[in-house]
Amino acid sequence: MKNNENLMKHFASVLRARALGTQKAPSISDKVAIYFSRKELIEIIKSRFGGTIPKEYNLIEMENQELISLIGDELFMISYMTGKWSKEISFGGDSPQINKNESPTQKKELLSKMDTAIEKSVNKEAKTSNKRTPKSN
Repeated sequence: MKNNENLMKHFASVLRARALGTQKAPSISDKVAIYFSRKELIEIIKSRFGGTIPKEYNLIEMENQELISLIGDELFMISYMTGKWSKEISFGGDSPQINKNESPTQKKELLSKMDTAIEKSVNKEAKTSNKRTPKSN
């Protein structure tokens, strides 16, 4: 969990620098490499290239630092991680999937569970927002 917090802080500083215009060129900090597994780096590359890996890149022979260079911009890493974190928050880990072979009753049950998870998340956020809002007289 501490790694997630550190990564969130790093991404926040990247986004802040972009918003302020102090970081104009796409780049990836050397610090960020320690937070990603090789598998995650390859997933980010896949998403960067629309779900496939260009044939000219032999990822098996590439070192992690070369994979990071291929990603090219931390925004791709931020996008990947925010999607991953959103699934963890919404569904407490793995995102439930509806299988087309399931019966209509099973699909309804799964959709109901998903609705409940989303509702809990929204209610939790609303309670948190209300606590932060100062009361007026």
